[in-house]
Amino acid sequence: MLKDKKVLFVIAHPDDELITFGPALMEAVGNAKSVTVACLTNPSIYRAKKFYDCSRSLGFKPLILGSVDDPEKFITDLHFAEGLREILMSETPDVIFTHDPVSGDMGCHKHHISCAILVSMLVDNLQSF
Repeated sequence: MLKDKKVLFVIAHPDDELITFGPALMEAVGNAKSVTVACLTNPSIYRAKKFYDCSRSLGFKPLILGSVDDPEKFITDLHFAEGLREILMSETPDVIFTHDPVSGDMGCHKHHISCAILVSMLVDNLQSF
C-alpha cells in the first residue's frame, strides 16, 4: 500500500509517531519512497533529542514546527497553519497520517484533535486549487 509513496505523518508531540502510529510508521519506513514526520509542538530538549534519535534509528525525516506544549490549549496559532502548509507544498505527500479528529486518540487530547482538524482543513484547502 505504501510502496514507492511519499508519506507524511503529522503529529502533535514527539513520541506520537510511535505511540499512535508505530506499525504504520514501520511499514512506511520499510516500503515508502520517503517518510517525513512533522511534530507541531515544541518539546523539551530531552524529548526533542529522543525524536531526532528515533528519526536516525528508524530512517525518517524529522521536522518540528514548535510552539509551547501547553496541554490546556488547542493548536490554533497561524504559525502552525503556515508552517504545515509549507511542509505540505514542499513534501508533496501521497499519503498523510494524523490523529483522529473525533477522539483525539489517547483520551480526547486537545492537541491531537486540533492537529487533525488543522491537517484536514489544509489538505481540503490545497485540493481546491
